[in-house]
Amino acid sequence: MLCDDRTRLTSEAYSRQTRYQVPVIALHCSGAGASEWYSLAEALGDDYELLAPEHYGSGSNGAWTGEHAFTLADDAARAIALIDASQSKVHLVGHSYGGGVALHVALARPSQIASMVLYEPSAFHLLRQLGEPGAEAFSEIAGVARQVADGVLTGDYRRALAGFVNYWSGIGTWERMRPAAQRALICWAPKGPLDFHALIEDPTPAHHARRARAETVAHHC
Repeated sequence: MLCDDRTRLTSEAYSRQTRYQVPVIALHCSGAGASEWYSLAEALGDDYELLAPEHYGSGSNGAWTGEHAFTLADDAARAIALIDASQSKVHLVGHSYGGGVALHVALARPSQIASMVLYEPSAFHLLRQLGEPGAEAFSEIAGVARQVADGVLTGDYRRALAGFVNYWSGIGTWERMRPAAQRALICWAPKGPLDFHALIEDPTPAHHARRARAETVAHHC
């Protein structure tokens, strides 16, 4: 779920609009922002319009409003609005938490998705639906979620994020991160338990993914 956010984009969407371009919507991982997709924007070139709406907890959107219990639908709403405003089908990309949000988006607007690429998608609810085959993996990720939530509850954001980063990227990764990157993640910390809870408690049955009707590529490292 972690991405080292190196180049900050100041707008909610990174977009090139010199002429008509094929729309690509890219949804970032937890703790990152639109700048996760800077290199992708460069690689796509001028034939594509890259839109990167940021989730709650990121720089451009601020903290979750707290108006109701948070779900994936709340972070999916911006991407869905972009799809509704598009005059053509869109290509959808999601990384980690963004992959979970992308699945929600595709199910909400299946006829408007030209293709979907998921990189390390975090669809933790599917582990529970697997029953016994997914029990060990589900218990492991639930433990990580509890650790992050406990750190946020007690106010020890640094400890919570150190465990989070070292789990996903290897022991010692947090200690090697630049101080600015650590501070950015610490600012994001209160959103972490909401992301985990939304992914784990997503009620979508596995077989509903067939409704996405898109050419889908899922990549796991």
